[in-house]
This record gives sequence, structure tokens and C-alpha cells, in this order.
Amino acid sequence: MAIRIPIISDFSDAGVKAAGKSFGGLQDKAKSLGASLPAIGVAFAAIGGAAVFLTKAVKAAAEDQKSQASLERQLKKTLNANDLLVASMERFVSKAQLATGVTDNELRSGLETLIRATGDATEAQDLLNLSMDISAATGKNLDAVTTTLAKAAMGQTDALKDLGVPLDATALKT
Repeated sequence: MAIRIPIISDFSDAGVKAAGKSFGGLQDKAKSLGASLPAIGVAFAAIGGAAVFLTKAVKAAAEDQKSQASLERQLKKTLNANDLLVASMERFVSKAQLATGVTDNELRSGLETLIRATGDATEAQDLLNLSMDISAATGKNLDAVTTTLAKAAMGQTDALKDLGVPLDATALKT
């Protein structure tokens, strides 16, 4: 016996919500059938588990798409970026994710923050790399570290003290 679940949809919130509802309904039906027919309950439990997995996968894909679109908007708004720069930044995010295990959504969010602060793609990438190093060394949240470095890039160096960076008066002037 095979169960075929076609999912064909243009990406839109409505398509994602509809797919989620369909999988949720499948899970509910699988649970009720499994309860009334214990002999095949295991098979229906597996179907229910697959429905939960697919629902989560659809939601994750929607969040990823939203994150990509947000970074693209920020690049175009702040840097007047073309499609090549957007693609380059996505490659950077993919490589950083593979190298560090940090989620691509967190990396994109950090890049957005740093691009707004610096107005420069290369400097934003360098600061994101530094943020990941600081986050790994201190155990602090990557978002908090990128926000702090973005503030420092805009001249608010007091925020660096929150990261444990000792700064004297001479260093602050430079």
C-alpha cells in the first residue's frame, strides 16, 4: 500500500499554511485510525510521524525563503546590490553554515544587521566572521554579538565592554 501526497504550490504563505493543515489532518486521521485498529496502529503511527516531519519541513522551508528575501531586500536597499552580489552573499552564508554549524537564518540576520551598520558587504562579512568567533569563544548568542559589533562599527564602543573587551581611553579614541 502506498500513500501519495502531492505537494505542488507556488511559494506563498497560503500554500504553506494549506500544506501544514493537510499534514496536520493526515496526522489526526492516522492517530484515530491507529487507535481503532491496533493491529495496524504502528503503520499509522509512522504515517503520523511522517506528517509531523513534513509539516516541520514545510515550515522550515518557508522560514528559509523569508530569510533569503529579507537579506536580499537589505542588500538592495543599503548597497543597491545586483543579483550577483545577492548570490555571492548566499554562497557566503552557505559556506559559513557548513563551516560553523550556525543556522543560515541566524547568519542572514547577522549579515543584515552588519550591512545596515557598515554599508559595506566585505566589512559586514568580516564582522560576521568575527562575531561567530566571539560567539563561539564566549558562548554568547550570535545575534547579541553581531548587534554589539554593529553598534561598535557605528561608533558606540561602550557596547564592546558587554562582550568583555577591555578598552582604555586611547583605544576608544581610535
